Amino acid sequence: MDDILILQILNNDKAKLIFQSSNEIDIKKKSDLISISRNKKYLSLITSFHAPQQYIIDFIKGILNISEIEGIITSIPSSLSTFALDTENIFYVEIENEDLDGKNIEDIEVEFKIEVIIDTLLDIAASKVLSGRLGRVVYEVQNIIHQHKNKIKLSSNILIEGNDRIKSYVENKFIESISANGNKEQIKNFKFLTVPTYVNESNHISEEIKDHPVLIGAYLASKIRFYETRDFSTKREFFAGEYKELSIH
Repeated sequence: MDDILILQILNNDKAKLIFQSSNEIDIKKKSDLISISRNKKYLSLITSFHAPQQYIIDFIKGILNISEIEGIITSIPSSLSTFALDTENIFYVEIENEDLDGKNIEDIEVEFKIEVIIDTLLDIAASKVLSGRLGRVVYEVQNIIHQHKNKIKLSSNILIEGNDRIKSYVENKFIESISANGNKEQIKNFKFLTVPTYVNESNHISEEIKDHPVLIGAYLASKIRFYETRDFSTKREFFAGEYKELSIH
């Protein structure tokens, strides 16, 4: 897969390189984009469902104009995670936070990017961004689960990505909430998703990503779609405005 560039957009300025020695790049620097795309034939882009559509389109156009890349796919973290976790349902939460030092954890300012997949389909209404003090945001997230018509499926398939201390706090709050308000079936099925043993033991999955469902999914999706099923958008299709194989919402 040396001819595939796998890139995760972090924000308007930074992106993370997957399977390359350097970690983050400044995506506003043309020289950085030229460097990372050298000798690459395909681009696999990981981007939040909540990222502005036009921003993603403009970014892809920019990198296509300065590279020899001929094929593109885009994927959202929740969808990629279903590859690694072998599930059709997921309540995916990506947490961004300010510095933790010296603060009561409930008072930390956070942003939760939530993506919900039910029976392989993205639930757009339940997928949202919540921000504010951690204690308050967790309460709002709990309500999303409790009020969802598929709350048992959601409480059985929760994946949280972020700082370990905050993850632990959120998980404990979810458990407390479901124990107090959920029915017995919901409590029995309650769990946080982890990478299955057979995936961790696979010789095809590198050590650097074995604990990261999104990155495992990106590896699998890129390999399958570029080499096996060939269901990607070409450069010509992209510049013609045909995004049929791209997860651009």
